[in-house]
Amino acid sequence: MSSNRSPAAIQASRRMDEAIDAVLRGEKLYPSRSSFIASDLPSTGRNIAESRHDGYTAVLVFPDGGTHLIRPTLHGRIRALLHRNRYGLSENRRTSRAGAWRR
Repeated sequence: MSSNRSPAAIQASRRMDEAIDAVLRGEKLYPSRSSFIASDLPSTGRNIAESRHDGYTAVLVFPDGGTHLIRPTLHGRIRALLHRNRYGLSENRRTSRAGAWRR
């Protein structure tokens, strides 16, 4: 069975799995609240902008597996902090309905 996912999307998935495994071992490869974004998709720019605006660090993943961290905007960090305080969320928890609070 062939996959219709892009090479960078496959690498982004691998990087996210590695990050989860590292956290389970008590290590930290990436900042808390990171979004893993494939570099070769048409929506890459929009995904980076949304992540930064929402207070997430964008981990841009390239087809060769390389990464580049793009930190959130100050507005995004403040917004994330206010959201966590309002809803009692810890820094490491993201709701399954991501973005639902952006009304």
